[in-house]
Amino acid sequence: MGAICSGDLSFRPAFPDEESRAKYVESYHRPTSAGSWFLAVTDGPPERIVGTIRHGRSPKAREAVDGIDFRLSAGPGGELEGREEEFLASFMGHLGPDFRGRLRHMRLIPADHPWDAVFASAGFTPGYREFHLLAPLEALAKRVKRSYDFARRHPSPLERGRMISVRDCDPEQAIGLIAGAHLMEESEIRAVWKTEDRTLLDRDASACFFLDDRLIGVILGRDGGDTLVIPAIVVREEVPGAKSWLVARLLQHLFDTTASRAYTHVGFRANGDTAPTSINFARRAEGSTVSEFRRWVKEIG
Repeated sequence: MGAICSGDLSFRPAFPDEESRAKYVESYHRPTSAGSWFLAVTDGPPERIVGTIRHGRSPKAREAVDGIDFRLSAGPGGELEGREEEFLASFMGHLGPDFRGRLRHMRLIPADHPWDAVFASAGFTPGYREFHLLAPLEALAKRVKRSYDFARRHPSPLERGRMISVRDCDPEQAIGLIAGAHLMEESEIRAVWKTEDRTLLDRDASACFFLDDRLIGVILGRDGGDTLVIPAIVVREEVPGAKSWLVARLLQHLFDTTASRAYTHVGFRANGDTAPTSINFARRAEGSTVSEFRRWVKEIG
């Protein structure tokens, strides 16, 4: 169908009454902040939306550079296949010659996905890389304990800190730390913070680490059957010892509090640029990278 229809596509901004149909194409994604729609449509009749780009201004509060956040979605019929590069170029042209700032594609794209070539050809580069890792729990726990025991033999100001269950933590500081590492969005963190569903968040095992009332690190865990899943482990890199001492301490806490649950593996996500300690823990414990994802960005101006 894609080959037959590809010559009949047109690209244009959405009309006001087309938002509900555009949302249908993008239905399986979380929405960006309030924004606009750019469409790929078949030249009917009847006219049919077969691809969308939802876009809006980047939040200035979190981002140093103002720009446009957007998300490209293709409809299930495959009509957009092979025309994604043209669709993206048309959208960029729609922004106008005076646009200056950063274009950021919010959806993470798996490495080697066909869209990799589309974004690269349009001058985008990977602005964020995320690794999904899986390691045997026993081997990883031994590696973590060894690292933690070694770190404890060297004095650290972090020894004065305290570990607190997320049940007793205000989510606001944690949201800033976790969202800043790009592992979870604010809405996603808020949605699970007070849940009692252990498959969404294990609030008894997840914890925040404070030093002098300042949040220094967070670890979140959830039940994934025979796998202990870690949606986020984040520390303040500017704090001495956080990358080595505290990462091991947070992991040790999680393993200790879930020791009775018979997990066999640990799965977690890690920022490829800021979390080398977490990645090394997995790889040195007989673990492997299950997948890699990229967020594509382009600076204009």
